[in-house]
Amino acid sequence: MTLQEHRIQQECFEWHWNNYPHLRGLLCYNNNNSTSSVDGAKNKRLGIIPGRSDMVFYLRREAFMIEIKTPDGSQGKDQKAWQELIQANGFAYFIIRSLGEFQNLMETINNLSEQKQRRIDAINEPVACKTCGHDLSITPAVTVCLTCGEVVE
Repeated sequence: MTLQEHRIQQECFEWHWNNYPHLRGLLCYNNNNSTSSVDGAKNKRLGIIPGRSDMVFYLRREAFMIEIKTPDGSQGKDQKAWQELIQANGFAYFIIRSLGEFQNLMETINNLSEQKQRRIDAINEPVACKTCGHDLSITPAVTVCLTCGEVVE
């Protein structure tokens, strides 16, 4: 990561921290860059993946990968491979080149997420368990009563 990319990322993080205090802790830096070959070997054993995005934003059961680049910067081979892997597994990946692009991305993600949550809330009206009367937990995979454990099909 170049010094200019560091500045862009710092601006983005600080803007998010100051403008979305209720979402603090959901925008995270991925420490991808080792300072020495010894650190590199250690980080590899700990699970650092080459090419991983610079940041990840987690919101309402989704993860958004964010790669910071300068206006004329380009991805390396490992970064392109990781982007393909991530997108093939259903995750969103964005290349950000300025604070303005980051601001637009965060506003878009938050607006879409709020709309999605309203639809989920409307669909997930409480349903009572026929056995004990408590509310059911409805997930895409299974519906189960959290009190008595009965699975509803």
